[in-house]
Amino acid sequence: MEPTADLRFRLRGMLDATIPPGGTDRDTDFLDGEIDDLLASHTSIEAAAAEGWMRKAGRVMSEGGGISVITAGSERIQFTAAKDLRDHALQMAAWYRGLIPVDDAWSGVSRVYRFKTHGLYDI
Repeated sequence: MEPTADLRFRLRGMLDATIPPGGTDRDTDFLDGEIDDLLASHTSIEAAAAEGWMRKAGRVMSEGGGISVITAGSERIQFTAAKDLRDHALQMAAWYRGLIPVDDAWSGVSRVYRFKTHGLYDI
């Protein structure tokens, strides 16, 4: 796909990597170049999102977990394990893979078939 501003915006939303108000792509999980690479290397936005979530899963394991709750006085923040974040990213990748249009799912994929004819001819 040819990256456009609309496709970048949509893919960032699908990847939960929107640029915050007043921020830049450096404030997200994906730089603009990475978003463009995902879009250019796939024929559907769903396939690009699936690969993006796979990349996020790999990054989570490299970076470790995140803090979501710790209690200090009346404030509470809890630690989220890297495994939980990775599992979420992998589930999102699988979900988007399930949305890939059938024609796009097979584009660029080689298929090899082998038929055995009841022992008469073994190919």
